[in-house]
Amino acid sequence: MNRDLRPVAPAVEREQLEWLAQISTRHERQLQELNNAEGETRREAEQLAWVAQVFPGCPAQQRNPLRSEFDADVREFADAITGRSTVEIDEAWDPAKHPRTAAPPNPGWWAPTGDAGGGGRPASSLGRTASYPASKHIAALQVSSVPKVGHHWVPVAVVFDEDIRRVLSDKAVEYAMGAYSGPTTDPHNYGKYGGVLHRDYSAKVKEELQAFIKRNKITKMTAEQMEEFGDLMKSGAKASGKPHPQIGAFNSAIKAQVAKGTAPPSTMDDILAAGRKYLKHPRFQILAAGAVISGVLGEVVAQQVKVLQVAAHSGHYERALRALTNGDLDRAQRLLIGDDQSLYVEIQDRVGFHAAEHFKIAMRRAFANATNRVYK
Repeated sequence: MNRDLRPVAPAVEREQLEWLAQISTRHERQLQELNNAEGETRREAEQLAWVAQVFPGCPAQQRNPLRSEFDADVREFADAITGRSTVEIDEAWDPAKHPRTAAPPNPGWWAPTGDAGGGGRPASSLGRTASYPASKHIAALQVSSVPKVGHHWVPVAVVFDEDIRRVLSDKAVEYAMGAYSGPTTDPHNYGKYGGVLHRDYSAKVKEELQAFIKRNKITKMTAEQMEEFGDLMKSGAKASGKPHPQIGAFNSAIKAQVAKGTAPPSTMDDILAAGRKYLKHPRFQILAAGAVISGVLGEVVAQQVKVLQVAAHSGHYERALRALTNGDLDRAQRLLIGDDQSLYVEIQDRVGFHAAEHFKIAMRRAFANATNRVYK
């Protein structure tokens, strides 16, 4: 898929803006916004190219078994990010200007007419003024969509923590990945529930899992043992069975948000099957890497009070967590340890050079380790 990735601004305007940015903070911000916009455009083009490779000219429902499961997700995703439902988009569609094609490479995609482009592909779905208001969003969904499972009682970041995973059997991992709340009314994210940050919830669950392993003298955890531990977490209890205030508060808030009529898998066989399905998802590897990095990130920022205070009020930190949750590791890395406009820069300015360098080294190692690992 060939895309025109020239800068948004003409070369002459960019040169003027770069010159003005040296003497004006307002123009410096404008230049930064332009750079960010161009970066996003390139990233979106890469995502669309990836989609073209994953779905090479095949009817979505016939040769892509995952697509039929994602139909509802497509509608939900489009509603969330466009402010319009896919039904509204379809009703507003002018087939004379933008007919849908039944031809390869992607039957059902919006086709250009006249001089809009050739080959039965959208001429562009990247720009804000593109003629195809939904194609970009559908493609983005295919890149970032994951099964709607809600909250894992034992988080992915905990299961694949280096200290934990080696003690778990494959069946224990499958059980943990299949034991979840089901979709919540508000999409589950790396946020705060019951006054407890997800980062802190994961840390507490890890502590309790280590205590459970020690308490039961486990050398290789079975699915049945993971079931027992998962039930403790779901009920808000410690490994000892006593109430855990933070885990209890977090999971009570989650349960209150579970959509009515939700029926997550409940039997051992069904939970194991759901876990295997989740592990086989095309994007699980990168999502697991993002979850593990999120866990390391929480531990790193918590090591110093001042760094934790900076992170707590940092937009870069919040956006990086969101990117990690969506599996966008490149964006997360830039937001966390980029040399410009990042959490690293904020730590350097507000805490000091040594703290910032320690943070950068630790996170570089986390990204390298996570992206090189195989999660299964």
